[in-house]
Amino acid sequence: MDAVRVLASIVLLAGCDRALGIEAAVSADASQLSNCPGLADADQVDVDNDGIGDQCDNCPLVANRPAPGRAQDDGDGDGVGDACDPHPVDAGDCLVALDRFRDAADLAAHWQVVLGTADELAITDGGLALTPPGGGGELRVTSRDLGPGTVEILATTAHDHVGVVAALADADPKTGYTCSETTTPSTGPSGNSVLVDVTWDALVNGIAMRITSPGSFSGTPIADAILIRLSVDETPGGTVELRCRVDFGFELGGASITGLAAIHAGNPGIAVIDTSATVRALALYAFQPGVACPATIYR
Repeated sequence: MDAVRVLASIVLLAGCDRALGIEAAVSADASQLSNCPGLADADQVDVDNDGIGDQCDNCPLVANRPAPGRAQDDGDGDGVGDACDPHPVDAGDCLVALDRFRDAADLAAHWQVVLGTADELAITDGGLALTPPGGGGELRVTSRDLGPGTVEILATTAHDHVGVVAALADADPKTGYTCSETTTPSTGPSGNSVLVDVTWDALVNGIAMRITSPGSFSGTPIADAILIRLSVDETPGGTVELRCRVDFGFELGGASITGLAAIHAGNPGIAVIDTSATVRALALYAFQPGVACPATIYR
């Protein structure tokens, strides 16, 4: 497909969920109190807690409740809201899948551990808990069936954690794209330091190659929520533009890299190194202008 453009977004929301308006959804009688009027939405799940159920929310992982009497903003009219649209001025983005990590059987069927062990994963009330061993241990999980394309993940971690939380696209143990947030300890008054990187890993003639572009971060984290978004846009010439965005509480950082060969080695995923995180949800977006969007998969 020419000009295939893909968004990979990892949203990691942790600890202070309530402080950012993110909390467990409350079940309700849909006939009396439905957060998706007109749609069959029996479980009433609302991951971003903006009052709009996931199945009718055009940005299910970003709170974007409109003013009374208004619809959620969607400038290009493609059904993906402006607050999370990978290409907000170009129609054609689709929400392919939304996985809320609520069922152990679904986890086994749709996800696999490619670095680490299965006993470092657990389904909890908050989502998918990832707990790698300390001392630099890494846990990497990838999708079995979402394929190279668009991925979005929601999870939790403490704001003062030390370690790496990353979003992966086209990932296997040795190749793929990574958007990472690394927190390192600091003895100064400003608290821990945060680094943002986007990385391209490939095997070239059997040799592992890595190119990393470090980014900037606007300040010290003041909340324990992390949003990691990795966008992958392919060009007709077969190269890619990688864009990494990290929202840590109310602070923002980003990194980008262009002109590298496109990789189709595997599936989207999540990585944590020397820290723990709980993934609340994963969303998959794909850019396919002129093609009808498939029915979104909800798990």
